[in-house]
Amino acid sequence: DKKKSKHQPAENGECIACHDPHASANKKLLVKKDAALCWDCHDNFMDKAKVKHQPAENGECISCHNPHATDQKKLLVKSSPKLCWDCHDNFLEKAKFKHDVVEDCTTCHDPHRSSEAKLLTKNISKLCFDCHEEKDIAAVKGHANAGAKSCVDCHDPHTGDDKNLLKAAAKISGTTK
Repeated sequence: DKKKSKHQPAENGECIACHDPHASANKKLLVKKDAALCWDCHDNFMDKAKVKHQPAENGECISCHNPHATDQKKLLVKSSPKLCWDCHDNFLEKAKFKHDVVEDCTTCHDPHRSSEAKLLTKNISKLCFDCHEEKDIAAVKGHANAGAKSCVDCHDPHTGDDKNLLKAAAKISGTTK
């Protein structure tokens, strides 16, 4: 198999690590059902998660991961954001302007679990500064009276009608003048 990403047991021909060669009550002769099989080798990181992505919480690993081999990293069945659009609305289709990072949802969102709302990889007040320099942000005239506001109070983190991804309320309130 010439796939770029291979699951080690499948690559090594260890089929019986996951499949019963004779009989099973599970589909595809699996020895265990859903994530219970995955947790035999992988750490169950879902137990202590505060916020959980529904497919991961439901143990539906193969809805996103190929258990044998794929051309995507992390054995994904499709690349991000194509994989995300299988369940989530594609809000990028009609966007006039896009935040550069939206071409890979996992730049800001954890696909499994998080301690932050919306599965963010870290607190929103820190996340933006992974890419945007705080000194550059402070130099923008419209930010002079922003105070302790979060970036997403005025900016949409995904798309917008202008290059600054300003929300309509921020334009109306005059905080961006």
